[in-house]
Formats: sequence, C-alpha cells, structure tokens
Amino acid sequence: MGADLGQGRLEMSGDLALEKFIPVSGQARLTAENIAISLEDTAEIAFDTDMTFSGTREKSAIAGTILLIKGEYYKDFAFDLAEALESRKMAAAKESTKTEPQNPMMENTTIDIDVDYKDPFVLDNNLAFITGGTQCKISGTLRNPVVTGRAQILEGTVVYQKREFEIETGIIDFVDQFQTDPEITLHATSNIRKWTIHMDISGKTNNLRFRLYSDPALTHEDILSLLVIGKTTGELGQGGGSYTGIFTGQSLRHGQPGGAVIHPAG
Repeated sequence: MGADLGQGRLEMSGDLALEKFIPVSGQARLTAENIAISLEDTAEIAFDTDMTFSGTREKSAIAGTILLIKGEYYKDFAFDLAEALESRKMAAAKESTKTEPQNPMMENTTIDIDVDYKDPFVLDNNLAFITGGTQCKISGTLRNPVVTGRAQILEGTVVYQKREFEIETGIIDFVDQFQTDPEITLHATSNIRKWTIHMDISGKTNNLRFRLYSDPALTHEDILSLLVIGKTTGELGQGGGSYTGIFTGQSLRHGQPGGAVIHPAG
C-alpha cells in the first residue's frame, strides 16, 4: 500500500495472523519520505522514516530510523526565562505524580529507534533564536519511552530581562538509560557598556541552577540593575536596589562580587 502526500510519499506492507478473527501476531514495515507536518502558528516539520513492527500480543517490537529534514518552531512563549526556571521544579513534581492506566500492549512493545537530522532545527520566537540538531536513540517501551543521546545548540541567542545573550555553549545530554532525564549545559553572554554579563544554566530539568556573573565583577544586584535599566545601583544612587527589585519582581539572594546562584522555587 502506498500514498503520495504532496511532495512526500508513504508506503506500508506486512501481514497479520488471525485467530477467531482476532489479531494474534503480525509484522509490518512503514517507509515515508519527506512527510511534512504543519501546526498552525506553531511549527513546521518534515521527516523521513523507515519503521518495522513485529511480534504478538504478548511481545512485540518497533524498530527503525527517523531523519529530520526540516524543523521550525515559531510560536511565542507566554512566560519569560526567569519564570520558566523558577517553575520547573514544581512542574516536574506534578508530572511525577501522574498515573496511567495499565495496557499490556503498551507495556509489552519495545522501541528501538535512531533519530538523526539533515538540517538544523530552528527555534525562532520571543524568547530565543536557536539552531540545533540531535543524534539520539528512543528505546524502552511504548508506555515508557526513553531518549538517550545528545542535542546541541549550534548557534543562537536567548532573551533574559529583555536583553539578548549570545549562546556560546548549549548542550542537552540524555544519559539516563532508564528514564528521559536530560542534563542541560548552557553558557551565554551579553555585552553592556564595559561589562560582559555571563549566564550559566546547568543541571537536570527538575533542579536547574541559574547563575549570573560579570566581567569586571559586579554584585548580583548590580548585574540585574544593569540588565533592566542599563545602570548599576551605584549609578542610580540610594534606593537603586529596591528599584531593581520592582523591575524583576523576584526574591533574590544577593551575591558577593562576581556572581550569585538562584535555585528554582519549590
């Protein structure tokens, strides 16, 4: 069986064994070329794939490859970076309490899929402009798929406090063999007058560490003031720190000269 889908093509073949008209075993192959998916005002994706399915109701497997040809996500986010970092721990806690109904098919079907890319994926919205790619494997089961491998930001910028930071290092490592639990390493910089502001984001998604520091060294309060209104608290005079606090709307731990660490709330 085959079908032409615009500029893409999809083909499927296989057989199915029946017992009293109920499927008991089977095998199938799905190949697709240049399949395009468009989500209105959100994203556009195109990919090739070659997948096989084989097995029985008691034990089955899905294996194959996915090649990302094109990908672009352009929907704006309704939050800023600081809010996102602070909410991750709470969101992760909520996700961990979810329960799913038992399904033997989901439990008994294993996955072995290699994912690669042809052209970099693009994220272009109000929070960032990023190009990146991934080489990873999806394994586990249909109920509990696990991603291992690495996604890397090739180049781009991220917006924090309405300032653009140029990304110098951006890596997402999936190293846990038993669950999808990525570890993020991101370093970005922004130049403001005579200062270079450094941003470090690192750690697992449910416990991200966010650090700002500068060269030449400033206190964390001065860094925020510089980012928000372009002047240090000393340049603003008395009361400058409170002014910065009003702009950020956050409870911050004041650091020593050279930087500070903010841990997500939770």
